Amino acid sequence: MTSPQRSPTSHGHFSPEATAAFAELVARHDRGEAVDFEAEFATRATIADALRKLHANWKRLDHLLGGLHVGESGLDELERELDRRPLPPDETTRADLERLSSPERARARYVVRERLARGGMGEIWRVFDADLERDLAMKVIRAGASDGKKTLDGPLLRRFLFEARLTARLDHPGIAPVHDIGIDGDGRLFFTMPLVRGRSLSEILELAHDGREGWTRPRVLEVVLKVSDTLAYAHAQGVVHRDLKPANVMVGRFGETYVMDWGLARVLSELDEIDRGVVLGTPAYMAPEQASGKLDDVGPRSDVYALGAILYHLLAGRMPYAEHESRAKDAVLVALRAGAPVRIEDVAFDAPPELTAIARKAMARSPDERYADMRAMAADLRAYMDGRVVRAHAMGAWAELRKWIGRNRAIVGVVGAATLVLIVGALWFAWAQARSANEILQLSDMRRLEQLEKGADELWPAIPANEAALQAWLGQARSLEDRAPLHARNLAELRSTARGGGPPWHFDSNETQWKHDQLTDLVARLKEFADPSPRVGAMASVTSRIEESRRIARISLVDAAPAWSTAIASIRDPAQCPMYRGLVLAPQVGLVPIGRDASSGLWEFAHLPTGEIAQRASDGRLEIAATDGIVLVLVPGGSFHMGSIVAPSGQPANTRADSTAESDERPQTLIELEPFFVALCETTRAQWARMSGRMQAHDDAPLDPQGSISWNEAELALLHAGLVLPTEAQWEYAARAGTTSRWWTGAEPGSLRGAVNGGGDLDPRLADRSSGPVRVDSLQPNPFGLRNVLGNVAEWTRDVFSDYATPPKAGTGEREVPENDLRSVRGGSWDSSAARLRCAARQAIARGNHDPRVGVRAVRAIDAPTR
Repeated sequence: MTSPQRSPTSHGHFSPEATAAFAELVARHDRGEAVDFEAEFATRATIADALRKLHANWKRLDHLLGGLHVGESGLDELERELDRRPLPPDETTRADLERLSSPERARARYVVRERLARGGMGEIWRVFDADLERDLAMKVIRAGASDGKKTLDGPLLRRFLFEARLTARLDHPGIAPVHDIGIDGDGRLFFTMPLVRGRSLSEILELAHDGREGWTRPRVLEVVLKVSDTLAYAHAQGVVHRDLKPANVMVGRFGETYVMDWGLARVLSELDEIDRGVVLGTPAYMAPEQASGKLDDVGPRSDVYALGAILYHLLAGRMPYAEHESRAKDAVLVALRAGAPVRIEDVAFDAPPELTAIARKAMARSPDERYADMRAMAADLRAYMDGRVVRAHAMGAWAELRKWIGRNRAIVGVVGAATLVLIVGALWFAWAQARSANEILQLSDMRRLEQLEKGADELWPAIPANEAALQAWLGQARSLEDRAPLHARNLAELRSTARGGGPPWHFDSNETQWKHDQLTDLVARLKEFADPSPRVGAMASVTSRIEESRRIARISLVDAAPAWSTAIASIRDPAQCPMYRGLVLAPQVGLVPIGRDASSGLWEFAHLPTGEIAQRASDGRLEIAATDGIVLVLVPGGSFHMGSIVAPSGQPANTRADSTAESDERPQTLIELEPFFVALCETTRAQWARMSGRMQAHDDAPLDPQGSISWNEAELALLHAGLVLPTEAQWEYAARAGTTSRWWTGAEPGSLRGAVNGGGDLDPRLADRSSGPVRVDSLQPNPFGLRNVLGNVAEWTRDVFSDYATPPKAGTGEREVPENDLRSVRGGSWDSSAARLRCAARQAIARGNHDPRVGVRAVRAIDAPTR
């Protein structure tokens, strides 16, 4: 955003004498004195022109400022309450107001689209930022009616400015930043923020209550935990929200969670005089001390109460005091002051007792009986999600034992009741003998470590949509890591009893030896678990994934926003891109548009998780470097005939019939596919090294295709990158690129020359073919712009190899058939015959096989637009 320019009438054009004189006149006016401004100007001939200009500016602002006194002392007080920084000169403050009052500034930049919400202080609008070509949310101050004229009282203006400046200085991922502040063409004060595309927590609570759209209690708890982290940060800055409720929490489409509407926040002693004796907030989620109007009692624990009320809502399926909501206006407030709400147990019989206990402690009537701070409440919530003891509910060794059994129900479930009694009895006996919970905790943490290691392997790809789950995993992992020193101390104490002082460590009893070996393994694995290298430690790996997801979101959705606007408009326009038939595309997280290919007319996109953004040469040709990520082509949807038709006996092959067709290529099937992204080239050696983590010190052919990849390895590496293998239908559709002949190049083997690396057996003219692979971007592209789609290296598909008896699914063309450990490989390689290079040719290879002639071409589904 460019720096705001001062208007011609800014402070820089007025002398201190003029500004001081005018401030004196305004102060007299505000005290109720009848001031004849023109007469006063006439008595000050040397500065009369300047005074008249200041008077014109003041009158222009009058309809906005309403009852606010704008004398020097008033401006000093406003600045002191809004921003605890050294006070600037009064003239500078007035110059800021003059600059903000220029209607041309906002009118030229922001185009109003639609109203999104309306509240007590203002309205939220969706606007288009013409300077940066992006949609934003604009909050506009509410104006009241007075004598047919829109006015604002001083406290409302002060609080609106306070909200804008406070939000701007709270730097946290859970708080939407303020981009700009100003006065629009209608004289209304506004500020802009990112447009969060998603739902409020109010809507999500309804979805969770009805079990719709995948919203479950654990999933909502992850949102509540993120809210607690955001509030913990605010409290550390001395800020109390005071209006925390589901409607003020927004959950974006990629899992991002924002605490909104800081207009009623309290910063230490700021704005106390405005608020003293006034009840501010939403009664259903308001702490009792806040309902009493006792401002000095309102602090961080008031927000703890509000978060407890949100948890109450989640568990009970209704807000606290909901039975009073439909009565008189202040019925909820009266009920809140009178006593606690209906118990959760009385309205939600299935509520877990641990969560009920957390909500009860958070909502205690006395602040001293609540959690000490927001972090303490979050710790209990995380303990519940980890399957550990919740301090608000129960503590002690027996509670730890019960929790261990609960976390290991899968083990308990496969044994009979008698065996269960023996297991529990044995565990209890071990605990009793040890006279502590350490051994039980050791068993519990070993099991938890195994679960977390498995969970880390499943939390891919590193994209914003998975960030909430990654953060929840990290919270559980940190709780486990916190106990690593305890296990290390226990190990040291145990070794102090070893024979001979060790190592090697030997003990008098087999039981002690077993305990030592188990504890040694746990300590070693916890050390590896917390290793700072993402290639070794699971915690570091998950942390790096969170950082990567944010980097990808910033580059693909923020930095590339102008490129996405161009691409989306072009793809949707049938005149520019007729092949897409008006496809409506949303910005795709992880992708950056790099333009249309001049030959195919299809759009190409850089895939950020696999490398840097490929660049175009001056002639428009794409230049692929070793550091570049995979380039994806947006392939239009459509129908095609998959497979082959066998030519009648004694007749040659033609464009529709093929005498070399195999039986597994029949029957030919008409398939309808949705648009999808497919890699321009085969995965290069350099790309595979980054994707698989097998970095090579030197590679003299980094742009050759990577071979010797098993299907299992390909599936895992692509999962981590947010990609998948193509179905056979997608592969053949992309390879044919609208053609119907045996090869996309034509009906005869000779057509392969210059376009395919392979195929010499049926055409002697191709006998000079390479003895190995060639660069992935060499040779002629097919009509979709894809390189080496036939030959070079064959390419895995994700389908289990079978005949075509099972009908394919519309959309992706996938066939659901029983597992047989074989996968279909397509396209042939550098040493394949021309017959094996046909678009319909198939080969069955075991999915664990490593063949230097088999590589990977990735695809990606399209993220649907979010309403």
